Amino acid sequence: MNEETEKAKEEPAAPGDWGDLEESPDMTPKEAPEEAEPPEDPAEQPGRTKYFLVAVVLVLVIIIGLLVIPQFFKGVDITGMTITELHEAIANGEDVPDSLIYNGFTFVKVDQFWYFQWKQEGQLYNVPLRFSPPEAQEVPIEGALDAGFNNRTLFITFDPTGSDLAHVALAAAEMSLSFARTLDIYPIAACNQNVTTACHTRPIVTCDDNNKTVIFLNESEETKVGLQGNCIVINGQGMELLRGVDRMLYQWYRIMD
Repeated sequence: MNEETEKAKEEPAAPGDWGDLEESPDMTPKEAPEEAEPPEDPAEQPGRTKYFLVAVVLVLVIIIGLLVIPQFFKGVDITGMTITELHEAIANGEDVPDSLIYNGFTFVKVDQFWYFQWKQEGQLYNVPLRFSPPEAQEVPIEGALDAGFNNRTLFITFDPTGSDLAHVALAAAEMSLSFARTLDIYPIAACNQNVTTACHTRPIVTCDDNNKTVIFLNESEETKVGLQGNCIVINGQGMELLRGVDRMLYQWYRIMD
């Protein structure tokens, strides 16, 4: 493979709509769709059309959602008050339902999402995550990262043969939206193995690629975050995978240790 071909594989696609997100002024993701039956083992399927379609759609969804979205995380009207006004009411000691203060940050729950405020380069953002800090802090974090992990370009990789790709896509969306705008990090969609047509056009990246900064979304029965030098492994199944993502994001935002 020549240098031009390799560079093209790592180039992210143009911005667009996420398959599992509704583009609204604050870019709040939709709820997870009802879980479908897991696909059969592709190695045991003579005709793998359905399996390949699911994997191709997932990778395309991840690719097109990675760049900056201009209207990302702005305040929205909720029952006559904006998210920003709700935060101001909490800070002023007013009684706001489904709200809390954690490490100096105000949180309010609206439509199944917990919003907090983050300022980046003078711009205030209302950031929605699915789990509150008290819920997310139960996820253990183990291991340590290399000193050079804080690279502004990182790869988000996953296993395209997984059984619950819908939640993997939601987890990738939640991370990528925060990375691209509020955290000034440049994410690149990748696969951990080249087994689909879509993965054939993407970088193949694993935690063993020591020269890259990697986040691996790993479908696992155990919910935890593993720090492995150049790689963060977020483990979980279904909504627990998103809880692991939120635990990692709260630490990235310096809201949680």
